[in-house]
Amino acid sequence: MLRLLAVVALALVSVACATTSDRPASTGPAGAQPKAATRGAEILVVSGGRSHFFENRRPHCLAYVLDGEWEFANQQAALRTPDRRRFVGVVLQGAEVLPGPAGSDLVIRAIAQIIADTEKEWGTPVQARVEAFPSLRPGAVVIDFESIPITPEMAARMTMPARPVVGQRLKLPLRVVAPFDASLVMVVTVLEVDDARAIASSLEVTEDPQCWRRTIRERFPGVLQ
Repeated sequence: MLRLLAVVALALVSVACATTSDRPASTGPAGAQPKAATRGAEILVVSGGRSHFFENRRPHCLAYVLDGEWEFANQQAALRTPDRRRFVGVVLQGAEVLPGPAGSDLVIRAIAQIIADTEKEWGTPVQARVEAFPSLRPGAVVIDFESIPITPEMAARMTMPARPVVGQRLKLPLRVVAPFDASLVMVVTVLEVDDARAIASSLEVTEDPQCWRRTIRERFPGVLQ
C-alpha cells in the first residue's frame, strides 16, 4: 500500500481535469439480475443498486457494502466507481511491517508509517489531522491530510491529455486506521469520508474455511457457478 496514496490522488486529479461534472455512482434497477465479477480472491456482486464486496483471503475474510455501482480498481483489495471519482481500499497490515518496538500500540505505529510513506512518496512534508473514528472500531482514527501543491515532478507523472497546473492544490485520500487484533491493524483508504462510514456500518468478518462462498450462494442464488 506504499504507493496507494499517490496512485489514488493522481487518478482523482486526472478525473477532475477531464470533467467538472459531479456524477454520483450509478445505480441499476432494483429488480435487475445480480451480476458478479471475480478477481483472484475477490468477488464483487452488484445487486439492487448496491455493490457487495467479498474478500476470500484467509484467515480473516472481509466483506462490506457500498451504495451504487462500483468496479475493481487497479489496486488489490480496492474498488472505484466507473467515473473514478470515488475509491475505497481495505487491507489488514501485520505488526511485522510496522516500524516501532514490539508490543507498542499498532495504531500509533501505523499512523507514523502512513505519514512517513506519504512524505517520501510526494517528496514534501505533509500536515495531517488525526481524529477519532469510533464508528469503524473502538480505537479507530481517521488521518485527514492537508492538501499539497502540485510540483513539476508530480505533474510530469500525469499521463492524461489535460495535465493539472503546477501549484494547484491536491487533496490526498483519507486513511482510517483501526485495531483489528493483537497483531493486525485495518487500514481503510477513501476519497470521501461517507464511504468510510458506509464500510464501517456494513463491515463483516468471517474465519470460515470457505470464507464467503456459502454466504454468497445464500444471498445471491445462481451468482456463483
